[in-house]
Amino acid sequence: MTDRACRLILQVGSGMALTTNPGQIGSIIDIDSYVESPQLTRDLASEFSAFLAEAHAAEKRLFFSLLNPELLRSLNPRYA
Repeated sequence: MTDRACRLILQVGSGMALTTNPGQIGSIIDIDSYVESPQLTRDLASEFSAFLAEAHAAEKRLFFSLLNPELLRSLNPRYA
């Protein structure tokens, strides 16, 4: 998946035993961001904070797009 300057890798696992509570089964969502373009990585050191902000925003957009509105409401989110 691509989101602006970031490339995203989405991995989803279900039926996973939780390490903190082995008797409980849950799901795992893992989202990673990276930059592949040499033009982007050349100046990454000077633009690292901006890249982190964009990568974080891209991961949040993808994560929340996976949740249906009913589930999201049931979690009682508080937005700052």
